[in-house]
Amino acid sequence: MRKYFLIPVFFFCFYQFAFPQGEGEAVCPNVSIDGPSAEWTKPGDSIIFTANVRMNKHDGLKYHWIASEGTIVSRLGTASIEVQTESTSAGKLLVTVQIDGLPDGCSKTAFREQFIEDRIGDPAPVDQYGKASFVQEMHHLKTLIQRLRSDPSVSAFIVKRYKYGTSPALITGRSHLIRQYLQRNGISKDRFMLVSGRFEKDSTSYYLILRSGTQNNSPIQLPKKT
Repeated sequence: MRKYFLIPVFFFCFYQFAFPQGEGEAVCPNVSIDGPSAEWTKPGDSIIFTANVRMNKHDGLKYHWIASEGTIVSRLGTASIEVQTESTSAGKLLVTVQIDGLPDGCSKTAFREQFIEDRIGDPAPVDQYGKASFVQEMHHLKTLIQRLRSDPSVSAFIVKRYKYGTSPALITGRSHLIRQYLQRNGISKDRFMLVSGRFEKDSTSYYLILRSGTQNNSPIQLPKKT
């Protein structure tokens, strides 16, 4: 009986050794873009962006960059670029990178948003929360909408930071839902700014209130995580 028991065990061990599980399977890396520590940049400043590919081998990767504003002045085709913004720039800078040479079936694109504005009020944090479904997020947005309705002299600055590995499609979709929800509830697009695309260990959202007509030459500092 013992002999018959050992035979299948022997073949099982031989199979595991000869054909290890997962060998040859592509492991998709997390792809993101690193940039300034603050989401806000003054017009005319230059900004360095770096593609961050979390994998052991980076040989043979090719980088294709696009910047929606300003001019890519150096390092085009490499893992890092420098974008020179215009002195008259205002609004949101969208930087996108497509990386060739990653395993088949893996996401090859990442993006990052950077807000460019010279006139910006002193920010006051009003809300902060972690990972949430859109239904849960609507409760936070309702509170923000009430604040904006009660004081027409303020606007909102919304910062969305996502967990590493979050797909660009999910980020874009959530941003669209937020903008749509705010505008459907009477908040015009010039009353709020939404910046997303930065990655961290965990997802976190920040709401800040900005009072119009005041000057602030310091980068916006987000509150520490609670």
